[in-house]
Amino acid sequence: MSSMRRYYLTASLKLLVVIGLILVSLPFIGSLMTFAPGNQTARTNPWQVEVDVSTLPAGQIKTVDWPGGEVWIYHRTPADQHQHGGEDSYFVFLPRESKKGCQVTLADLDDGGQGFTEPCYLARFDSLGRRLQGSGDPEQEDLQSPPHNWLSATRLRLTAPGERAE
Repeated sequence: MSSMRRYYLTASLKLLVVIGLILVSLPFIGSLMTFAPGNQTARTNPWQVEVDVSTLPAGQIKTVDWPGGEVWIYHRTPADQHQHGGEDSYFVFLPRESKKGCQVTLADLDDGGQGFTEPCYLARFDSLGRRLQGSGDPEQEDLQSPPHNWLSATRLRLTAPGERAE
């Protein structure tokens, strides 16, 4: 093979490798630019999920898919507000207990109100997600609420962990 032909083949191969690397890296670079500060043309942030709860009846749960996991929104009843305190009409939370990650379920509590229970440690939580005394494991924490902010009385926005709620 002549040296000139070898030179052209080597140069062509290098050019194809560079073009291939650029084409492979474009989606990665584009994903980084999507959430760049000040980028007005950015696509929607997948962590920001807006939810309308205006049609959610009292005593019921709405399930929302969120990148951080499933989120439940519980519409508290007037009895819940009276028995468990708090003025919030809705409780937004991750439906898993803190120690093993067991799924909680909606349940009637001994005081006549509604709350949540989980099967792993038999913990019970009130309608604001606070673990009731004497139930479950002492190391369990209250149910966690994802970062969110209310846009109106019946619309909320879930946000990314660590993102400041407005």
